[in-house]
Amino acid sequence: MSSEPPSAPRWDSLAADGLTLVLVEQNVVPGLKIVTRGYVLTAGRITTTGTAEQLMADPAVIESYSGRRRIDPRRDAMTPTTTALVRPARNRFDGRAVVVTGAGSGIGRQTAVQFAAEGGLVTVADIDAAAAQETVRLVTAAGGEARVSVTDVADAGAVRAMIDDTVAAYGRLDVLHNNAYWAPQYTSVTETTEEQWERTIAVTLTSVYLGCRFAIPHMVERGGGAIVNTASTAALVASPLFAAYMAAKAGVLGLTRSVAFDYGKQGIRCNAVCPGLIETPATARVFADPERVAWLTDKIVVGRAGQPTDVANAVLHLASDESSFTTGQTLVVDGGRLIG
Repeated sequence: MSSEPPSAPRWDSLAADGLTLVLVEQNVVPGLKIVTRGYVLTAGRITTTGTAEQLMADPAVIESYSGRRRIDPRRDAMTPTTTALVRPARNRFDGRAVVVTGAGSGIGRQTAVQFAAEGGLVTVADIDAAAAQETVRLVTAAGGEARVSVTDVADAGAVRAMIDDTVAAYGRLDVLHNNAYWAPQYTSVTETTEEQWERTIAVTLTSVYLGCRFAIPHMVERGGGAIVNTASTAALVASPLFAAYMAAKAGVLGLTRSVAFDYGKQGIRCNAVCPGLIETPATARVFADPERVAWLTDKIVVGRAGQPTDVANAVLHLASDESSFTTGQTLVVDGGRLIG
């Protein structure tokens, strides 16, 4: 196979997320045989060329792909010019350092596991040491890499140490997922104590400020990074008896836009996800009542409650290079609840 890369810039963006792809261009001329040319792209650059048959006969190429699908030019030639794509298991965060707060359970745990599954070097931060260690166990059992950071995200010194220790361990910081929260349930403004209010704001909103404050300088030093904050649909529409939580999550959205605006030209992207009804340990009380669950899911367009992986998928998308032109935005992950 030739080692000289051809000129095909129109395909570069298809590999911008660092995946290795096989692209096959098929020029079909009526009455003539199919002419097939293949390209292997890695991290946005064409590294190998040859016919589709040559490429897919190369063991090194085949080994890169899940499913090991071979391209048959006769089967795949559906249009005069067809691009066939064989996509491997995704590794969008290969070698990138990621911090996830509130990673001891629920959305945070699932997000940490998925970052690691895609090659991320993950700091699992949680105030509960045993819960954080269990998340790390799940990551390492699946072949990923993660470390524990026992962190009270409401404490500035602890958050600074969480960030600095990550950089010391991994030599870099690429992604910060501010996910931790705390809130009293079923309390109106008049029923919320000052202690409850202050703790909610500290853990749910101030923690996001602290994480961004200490992470951004490290990210800027390396040319940029991605921050994804967990807000809530409660930041967008009213929910009964969640006064402190709603106020804090609304603040998260405002802070997200502010960070995106102030640091965009320094390579920082900042976005937020707004989960709806998600089945996690934090919502166990809700899901213990089948009638209430049925009533709630009836209002969800897709007809079911969400799972942690639904939110994790959104977080990874926003943190990845796939979202390189997306910042200051809010991605609602609620199964269509708010459109009804």
